[in-house]
Amino acid sequence: MHLAHSIELSLGEPWAINNVWKDVTSEIFELLIILRKYYDHLQKTNNNMKLLHQNDMLARTPSENCKMYSISSCFVKEFKEIYEPLYQKLLTTLPYEYVELNSFAP
Repeated sequence: MHLAHSIELSLGEPWAINNVWKDVTSEIFELLIILRKYYDHLQKTNNNMKLLHQNDMLARTPSENCKMYSISSCFVKEFKEIYEPLYQKLLTTLPYEYVELNSFAP
């Protein structure tokens, strides 16, 4: 939020009042409005997360918020055939090394 305030102060400088900068400064003011809204959103989300983490009650319970699916074994074999080449490639690839996933798509 300090950065947004500093930018706003800079826009009050004599050079920014010049007509040449009129369009730029108006767009920067729009950006500052968006920054403030985003800052407020982050603050609100952060406060909600703090409340959830400090609360003794669970945010969700497995019995109420859980869906279980059963996949028959024939699908597992098909999945293995489809994804085995990708799995083998990932085993031999260094972390964060680029892998072209389209070549593994069925």
